[in-house]
Amino acid sequence: MVICKQQKRLYIGIDPGKQGGLVIFAPSIDRLNWTEMPATEVELWAWFASLPKVPTFAVLEKVNSDPNFGRAASFTFGMGYGCLTMALIAAKIPFTCVQPKKWQATLNVSPRRNGEPKNKFKERLCAEARRLFPDLSLWEEAKCHQMAVCDALLLAHYARTNY
Repeated sequence: MVICKQQKRLYIGIDPGKQGGLVIFAPSIDRLNWTEMPATEVELWAWFASLPKVPTFAVLEKVNSDPNFGRAASFTFGMGYGCLTMALIAAKIPFTCVQPKKWQATLNVSPRRNGEPKNKFKERLCAEARRLFPDLSLWEEAKCHQMAVCDALLLAHYARTNY
């Protein structure tokens, strides 16, 4: 990502988990970069280490492991979450962790309805992201790529509007 020197602040949205993503938003030049969650700790750190040295603030979605996860999956999820927080700390990026219901309510996204399948809820989140950012090339990507970064995109928008 090329950022001009007069850049005021960058905002990062982080949707943790294997199916999550990272989004960085530079409002002063109206530029977004996104990636699906890197597969390894080395790739994750490379992404953070490549960020420009300008003021940055991140919002990390505060989530818990799913009760339906097995022990190994819960452990893996927790390790990934810990890696994200340590990457932010090592990169000296201030951040906050926000519950999904809080950031979704702030963006006027109604919570997941009782009995609503997860994929339908994700589609509603993607629809909101598309409404806010209609011109992104992300919408030309495969649906699985869109789904991976929509939450992170909305979290970056939340960061920009609230911090």
